[in-house]
Amino acid sequence: MLRSLAGLSSLPWVIMGDFSDLLHHYEKRDLVPHSDWLITGFRNAVADSGLQDFPFTGPQFTWERFRGTADMVEEKLDRILTSDSWTSLFDGATACSFITPYSDHIPLLLIPVMVTQECRRCRFCFDNVWLREDKCREIIAQSWDRTVGMDVLRRIEACSYDV
Repeated sequence: MLRSLAGLSSLPWVIMGDFSDLLHHYEKRDLVPHSDWLITGFRNAVADSGLQDFPFTGPQFTWERFRGTADMVEEKLDRILTSDSWTSLFDGATACSFITPYSDHIPLLLIPVMVTQECRRCRFCFDNVWLREDKCREIIAQSWDRTVGMDVLRRIEACSYDV
């Protein structure tokens, strides 16, 4: 699935779930290490798809087996992957994990917070073709009459706000 997303990284993507694989060796606590080729393959698939691991607070090992025994295994199999465009769009997003006694997986909660960009007013540019419009001519005349005594640049600026 990740390889099929290659080339779509300009779109805002978020993928959450059980990937059943690791990005790093420290994402597993066990006596038997995870295979290097599996970690490298998964890491390459994530990178090739234009996604990155979205951090979350709380317990990082999201799956466990043989809890309470000497053979206990803990791994970070569940994760959130996002594209750069999603991360930019939801710049205030946060995520966390929760402990649950009913599953061998820990649920993840993603809170997407869209940061609104301050709307900046574009620079006003006058076009002579507007003078052909009666309403435009009326607005300009009223603004020009209202700003008598101001310098020309301030009058033009005031006119731009009246439009």
